[in-house]
Amino acid sequence: MQSPQKWIWQQADWPRFQWQQGILGPLLARARLAQGKVLETTRLLDPKLTVEAVATILVEDGIATSAIEGEKLDPDAVRSSVARHLGLPTAGTPAVPRAVDGLIDVLLDATRQFQSPLTRERLFGWQASLFPTGRSFACRAAICGASLIGLCASSQVLAIPPTPTPGGGGGGPEPSPCLAGAKIDLSANPPKVTLGGKPSVVSWFVTLPSGCATVDIRLNNEAVAKSGSRSVAPLSATTFTLRLSQTHLGVHAETSRSVRVEVGYLPRVVIDQSTRDPVRVLLGALTESTNDEQTVELCNVDLDLTGLKSIVIGDGRSLIASPACARGPRRLGPRIFVRDQRGSDALFIIRGDNVRVSGFRLEGPTSGIAQGDAKERGISVWPFAGAAPIRNIEISNMEIFHWSGVGIQVGDNTDPAERGRLFNTNPGAVRVRLSFFHHNRHGAGDGYGVESTGGAFVTIQQNVFDENRHGIAGGSRTPGTRDFSGYIARDNLLLSGGGEHCSESWYWALTGWRFNCWQTHQIDMHGDQNEWYSGNNWECGIAGETMIIERNTILYTSGLAIKIRGNPIDKVVVDNNVFKHGKRSDAIAQNGGCGFGDNITKPIDVRPTNQFGVDPLAELGSCDFVGDGKQDQFMATGVTWWAKSPVTGQWRFLNTMKERLPELQLGDVDGDHICDISLRSPRPAPALKIYSKSGTAPWSGQAVFTRSRELRRFHQ
Repeated sequence: MQSPQKWIWQQADWPRFQWQQGILGPLLARARLAQGKVLETTRLLDPKLTVEAVATILVEDGIATSAIEGEKLDPDAVRSSVARHLGLPTAGTPAVPRAVDGLIDVLLDATRQFQSPLTRERLFGWQASLFPTGRSFACRAAICGASLIGLCASSQVLAIPPTPTPGGGGGGPEPSPCLAGAKIDLSANPPKVTLGGKPSVVSWFVTLPSGCATVDIRLNNEAVAKSGSRSVAPLSATTFTLRLSQTHLGVHAETSRSVRVEVGYLPRVVIDQSTRDPVRVLLGALTESTNDEQTVELCNVDLDLTGLKSIVIGDGRSLIASPACARGPRRLGPRIFVRDQRGSDALFIIRGDNVRVSGFRLEGPTSGIAQGDAKERGISVWPFAGAAPIRNIEISNMEIFHWSGVGIQVGDNTDPAERGRLFNTNPGAVRVRLSFFHHNRHGAGDGYGVESTGGAFVTIQQNVFDENRHGIAGGSRTPGTRDFSGYIARDNLLLSGGGEHCSESWYWALTGWRFNCWQTHQIDMHGDQNEWYSGNNWECGIAGETMIIERNTILYTSGLAIKIRGNPIDKVVVDNNVFKHGKRSDAIAQNGGCGFGDNITKPIDVRPTNQFGVDPLAELGSCDFVGDGKQDQFMATGVTWWAKSPVTGQWRFLNTMKERLPELQLGDVDGDHICDISLRSPRPAPALKIYSKSGTAPWSGQAVFTRSRELRRFHQ
């Protein structure tokens, strides 16, 4: 029978170690070489991604360190503490116990100050962080000291370990005289280039002592001579490292010098089929440019960003399709896509103001209905900390699909202002418009087209939703603050698909998970509390602040159209919408406070202008709204007009108009070969024809002089 494994500090001779140099030396040499390669690789990465990597390591290290003492920490609390320490977004994360914060304090001190002496005072300071309510003084000399010293040892993963000597004695092996006597000159001229402009020249010269022919010389891992130069035109900021290495007396050693070539970008960067390494150009221009305003345009490209996540978009950045290549009635537009499973991470995070994302397809990795922890996000809007309100973020003319978490998630930042940077008094600060959200699905949570959460406020306008679990969703507020969420949902078209939800609660496992599936609603706002039957249903309490739901056409009837899961701080207004549902009770529902009864103190304001039992798909027209001879389908819902392309198969918004098809006439009124929409004329025809140019303009008059100049009618 095998003896149980012990922690290293439980060994009888700890910490008096002995080893055999002949066995350990070559292994350590290979490990140090591998470590050097890893460290060099990290220098080539985007520095902004380093914080995300450090956060992941700290979370795993914190949970594992506590497991030594048999304590199981809440992973979400650890992530929240790490995010706060590293300045990452914390909205929507749980409150953090003091003991967890203390653990992260210790980990950061141990990893960032690993070269500082490990004094008794430092150990006792760690103990105070870990045990803020106090422990027995004997702990200092026994278990606590062992755990803390073990923690210090584990933190050396971020440092270069000392080289052991035979028999455990002090000192190290004799250093390589070739590397000790080497001189390296490395330069880049100029140190900064402009993308697409003149290159930089990287030059090097190495002087070695005599008899050092075995020294390996490499420039960014490519073997080179002792002297030379190279013309370089990097696509983004690049570090060039000249590395000298040699194995001496069985121990591998290296020395190096580095020089960095920065890249400047023109204010407008176009990425097309001729662009070399387009993904690197995209990342460089979007995240490294020092221009106050930077535009990156895409044209006829498919960009695979698999493996990348949390790409930060700062102030004054635009990621758009070139006008001639953008998504349109006859064109799907450029595409950015990923194929990897990524948990709940976002591909792009908009953190700055004055940002525009427009005109292309954004495709996630999950085409089916996801389960479990697969809840990836396409675009997340989480502003940087600051007191100034956000003024201008627009996401428009996009096709966003296959994101099992949410296509676009908008949150707020309450540091330093408790009410954050997004408010219902500035509804146009974040705008999501003229886009198509479809097949963003999860079986038991998330699966949203657009979500307003963490105290955000967003205007969601003129979009199409289909096959999402919720088309429009809301999280009530930033936990522990007075920063409540809300939205304006206006002039949207919600088609009939989506809505499936299946519970993962344990008590349904007895009969089979799929027995507990139902059709949920399409427009949502969560409460901030839970009813008795589960710990995360968010079915009661406070449900956001202000929700304005107006002039939407909702063709989904498999479940409710709208559900507000609590009492709003301000109001919910449902005005002038068109429902396929036959009556109000089938379409709209509300919960109140938790507990017995409805507890509704602020009921939804459902106005008499809403229409029920209307199916605008039952009566469609056809006309060429582009001018290429192809017939688009036309739908007039009673609040808005829409056209469906025969090429893309997608509906698009035309206009906010109440007139339905029987009241209208489709045809080319002004002779530009593009369909116009006019009011159906009585007999005899009036001298002035009232029409909407291309179906997108307001009503205006067109003179009719003779019968030969009457409207050329198209099919209806």
